[in-house]
Amino acid sequence: MHGPSWGDREEMAALTVEQLQMIASLFHHAWFKEPHPELIPIPRPGQNGGNRVSGEMVEPPKMSSREEIRAFFGGSGTKVVYSES
Repeated sequence: MHGPSWGDREEMAALTVEQLQMIASLFHHAWFKEPHPELIPIPRPGQNGGNRVSGEMVEPPKMSSREEIRAFFGGSGTKVVYSES
């Protein structure tokens, strides 16, 4: 890998910029005529020009189970409200 190291902060900054681009593009599509701004993926180190397709979404993490939620919030006497929605 060449250049500076790429850590969690840099990745979060790149994801934030990409999400802001998406929001700006959606607002532009809603209120203005073409041409609309093009989404530009932020290149990541080691991706040879960026393999990510613009607008591509990452699969969200699985929902936590009731037991995991209870364990996280310290299951002793804490009431946990759980919804399947």
